[in-house]
Amino acid sequence: MTFRAGVLCLSAASLFLSGRLLGQAGSRSWVGLGPPGFRVIDALALDPASPSTIYIGTREGGVLKTTNCGATWLPMNTGLADLRIRDLVVHPSLNRMLYAATAAGVFKSADGGESWTFSSAGIPEGVGDLEIDRSNASTLYAVTGKAIYRSADAGATWNPRSGLPEGLRTVAVDPTLSSILYTANSSGIYKSVDGGVSWSLLRRTDHTTTQEAVLGFLIDPHAPATIYASTLYTGPLPLFLPFGSILRSQDGGASWIRLRNGLPQFGLYALATDPLGDAVYAATSGHPGVAGGAYRSSDAGSSWVPHALGLPSDSVTALAVHPLETSALYTATFTSGVFTTSAEPLTGICAPDATTLCLQNGLFSVQVSGPGIPGGGSGRAVPLTSNTGAFWFFNDTNLEIMVKILDGRPVNGRFWLFYGSSTNVEFTLTVTSTQTRDTKTYFNPQGRLASGADIRAF
Repeated sequence: MTFRAGVLCLSAASLFLSGRLLGQAGSRSWVGLGPPGFRVIDALALDPASPSTIYIGTREGGVLKTTNCGATWLPMNTGLADLRIRDLVVHPSLNRMLYAATAAGVFKSADGGESWTFSSAGIPEGVGDLEIDRSNASTLYAVTGKAIYRSADAGATWNPRSGLPEGLRTVAVDPTLSSILYTANSSGIYKSVDGGVSWSLLRRTDHTTTQEAVLGFLIDPHAPATIYASTLYTGPLPLFLPFGSILRSQDGGASWIRLRNGLPQFGLYALATDPLGDAVYAATSGHPGVAGGAYRSSDAGSSWVPHALGLPSDSVTALAVHPLETSALYTATFTSGVFTTSAEPLTGICAPDATTLCLQNGLFSVQVSGPGIPGGGSGRAVPLTSNTGAFWFFNDTNLEIMVKILDGRPVNGRFWLFYGSSTNVEFTLTVTSTQTRDTKTYFNPQGRLASGADIRAF
């Protein structure tokens, strides 16, 4: 019997949550799958053969598993001598075989987590990241921070890879040519074309201006020369970059650009791709007053549109699409549990462009027009955060209008709009709800410096 992952787990969750798969404004939302209680989650893994089976790795409580889409969770710690789980990977074809990276090394289970054995011979310290070679699943890589280790015998023995600096966080294996590896530390991004025997520096971080750590890589399975890297800004102050950022290379790492179009300026990013399609997903952490959520790109990250709302104010630690049943996204958060949402494209959502701001995670589109504005009479949009943006008229170094939309529904059931201008040029500010198509306009005559507040806007 075949189940579709999205239908199965989203339907199960809706039974417990009375169908709250759509938010108040008609937008798609995340649905929590548990587990109950306070747990710090650092790892998420999906069973490739059983869409209702999910594993999580916790900071102090070991491995938990659900086989019914989160209705119940059970600890899976027999033989697991260290409960500080940093990463989990499941064998791509032997779905009951999985590996756990812990502060004490690597552990292996051959029975779906029912029991574990120590499988870290040759690794002298704790492991922070694991990667399995999907074209030869007996080959694994482990990152310790000081080195990368390789196992060619399903974790029985490990040998170090040479030629790398310390401070490594992650490793990625090309899904079509497994001799190609990528890794990174705060100094730069490195590549190997010989299975880790030797490495070359692809991109160096300029420590005189910025420091950023690569949290993870995503290699496009359909175009493996395209690589995405999620990064975390680590200094110095004042901030020159967003706290979270995404880099992309389309030439195997030879050159990189930073992706910003449609993404909020703040938030940590977890990345995933549709194994059967061309969609790329990025999940952001929530912040006080700003909902976390998912963003979807169908053009290799050149532009992004909001995909789902409602993640808590919590760090996103993982994002995944089931490898065969691609109808659902799953994410793990630092302390709030596992969430799921539909991976199908959402219609009626704002699409940002040169003259359009998309605020409140795409619920509202904002444009500015006026007879005195050059270039066709439309202001040029500058997204700042998920709820704030600006427009310039004459020069991109001179912002003329700032606009923000806040979710005031907990207070008065409405969205609140605020704007302020540093120009006396005539303009009309047009705000449209992408869900209801309701529109509000705010007019400023020539010669007046305007600001406004509307706490009953939508």
